[in-house]
Amino acid sequence: MRPWRMQRFTGRRGQVIRLAGVGVLATSLAVLGGAAPAAAVPTPRFQSAPAGSVVTQLPLGVSNALTTVMVELSGDPVTVADADAATPLTSSQKQARRNQLRAAQVPVEQRVRELGGTVEGNYQSAYNGIKVRIPARNAPALLGTPNVVALHRVQPMKPDNIRGVPLIGAPAVWPRGIRRQIHPAICWGIAMLVFVGWHLPAPFDLAMRSRPWHLIEEASFFVSGLLFWLPVVQPWPSDRAWPRWSMAIYLFLATLPCDVLSAFLAFSERLVYPAYAAASHHAGTNPLHDQVGAGALMWFCVTFAYGIPAAIIMLNELSPRHHQPGVNRAAEV
Repeated sequence: MRPWRMQRFTGRRGQVIRLAGVGVLATSLAVLGGAAPAAAVPTPRFQSAPAGSVVTQLPLGVSNALTTVMVELSGDPVTVADADAATPLTSSQKQARRNQLRAAQVPVEQRVRELGGTVEGNYQSAYNGIKVRIPARNAPALLGTPNVVALHRVQPMKPDNIRGVPLIGAPAVWPRGIRRQIHPAICWGIAMLVFVGWHLPAPFDLAMRSRPWHLIEEASFFVSGLLFWLPVVQPWPSDRAWPRWSMAIYLFLATLPCDVLSAFLAFSERLVYPAYAAASHHAGTNPLHDQVGAGALMWFCVTFAYGIPAAIIMLNELSPRHHQPGVNRAAEV
């Protein structure tokens, strides 16, 4: 079988096959050679528009979008007519002028509705025109309406004070001493010192027996509370001493002394404060139960009072909105 096949390819049929292969190879080389020069100079896919060209076709996503424009009409508004008059206009003359301008605006409003728009307002006193919301591709058609002078696109503005406050120099008005707040560590230390100090048995009993000392105790709690929350709330224009996320740790650490004292009062089997015995005797309750209830109540309230603001701060720090420019992060709580 092998000699026969070799003889088969070396015969007349083999010559035909070889000639056909050569022809195919030559044709392929000719095609590639002809395509190479053409590929060397690619045809540009886009052509530059002639100077002075105007865009006449917009994508549907742009042309169908609603836009807000002010349609300016011919005729001076009431204030301009009053200023140009030889004598000031009377109230009846101003109203007549206003009615005249309003009557000329009615056909324009009808044309706006025919073009698929809505009228959001009309003006005659300081400005003669109407505010409309209309598809962008239909807005130029309003220029052909009688009495229409021009169209002015209303640019949306979001009010903020990011640039306004520095522009008027407000930070410079405040003394530097007001802008610099007390260090958070000092605020935390004073608050914890006042809290623990007044819960020692001797100062606690003194405040319970003496009305003046009780008022001093309440005033010290109030002042130390303001100092404690000052770094957390951070009122403007104070400077920030620690990163914002550290305020969550600041609040968490503040729960520790309160939790230790609350747990001690709640699980203690003896009266810590002798004043509890006298107060419970008058109220007819068990003084030890009264102490346990007070410790449990303080434990519960402190956990939520400090835990909820700490959670809000951490959620705000981890949210994507936190990284957007211009977002006020000074007072989440």
